[in-house]
Amino acid sequence: MKFMILLTILVVILVAGTTAQRRRCPQRARPARCVGPRNVGSRCPAIPPRRMWYYNQANRTCIEMNHLGCGGNANRWCSRASCERRCVRTTG
Repeated sequence: MKFMILLTILVVILVAGTTAQRRRCPQRARPARCVGPRNVGSRCPAIPPRRMWYYNQANRTCIEMNHLGCGGNANRWCSRASCERRCVRTTG
């Protein structure tokens, strides 16, 4: 019984954390990738434009872009730090 309670609490915490992360950056790609050209997506009424970053393979750097809210490819990151943490080290 204690195990089930602990398991339930753990699941609730994980779901809440994932939901909070998604709320902070709803345009984040799942899963994000370090390949592909800059793609700002398209405008959509539900989500406002947001500053994001994409990984430029030729320069091996993360570059800022204005994502329009919907669509685009998986090469988009919510912060420069997350882009660099994932892409610069693994591809450079």
